Formats: sequence, C-alpha cells, structure tokens
Amino acid sequence: MEQSLGAHTSVAEGLPKAVDLAILLKFTAMQNFSKNKNRWYAKPLSKKEMIEFKSRLSESGIKFVVVHDSYLINLCSSNNELSKKSRESLIDELVRCETPSIPCLNF
Repeated sequence: MEQSLGAHTSVAEGLPKAVDLAILLKFTAMQNFSKNKNRWYAKPLSKKEMIEFKSRLSESGIKFVVVHDSYLINLCSSNNELSKKSRESLIDELVRCETPSIPCLNF
C-alpha cells in the first residue's frame, strides 16, 4: 500500500497557491479550507481560480485532497438559527468542493 504524506496548506493567497506549497513540501496529499474557517459565508470561487487549481493539481504528484469545513458548523445545535446557518454552510462547503472536483470534505 502506498503511503501519503501531507498537511494543511494555506489558502490565504488562493487555492492554487495551496497546491504550490504542497508541491514545494513534496506532499502527496493535502488538506485545506475553501474559505476562512471562522466565517459563515464567502464569495464563490472564481472560474479562473478553479482552472489554475485543477491545472496545478494535475501537474503535481498530489494524489489526495481534502477540504476542511468551517469551525462554526454545528449540525446538532438546539439553537434554530445556528442550526439553519450550519446546514446552509455545510451545503455551501459541499458545493465549494464539487466545483474544483475535490472528492472529500472533513466536517
């Protein structure tokens, strides 16, 4: 069985830069946030950013990518407002993974 090596990579400068960092560190796996981890909402990922991300990823040796969702999501909350925001945010996270074809979401 082939081993994977990776860690969280910063998306502060965008998803493509996260791939660049993973390549520099010789990772074969990477995990990152698709948006600020302490915010409910974020602007949609741009088409340009998705194209660059997919291109850099396909040229890398990275075999496994995971997105980690926002720390705010709490699907078990008894607070109706928090529960509603959590569901909406989880759906947004799933869409943000689907757009660049990231198969896994850690929540």
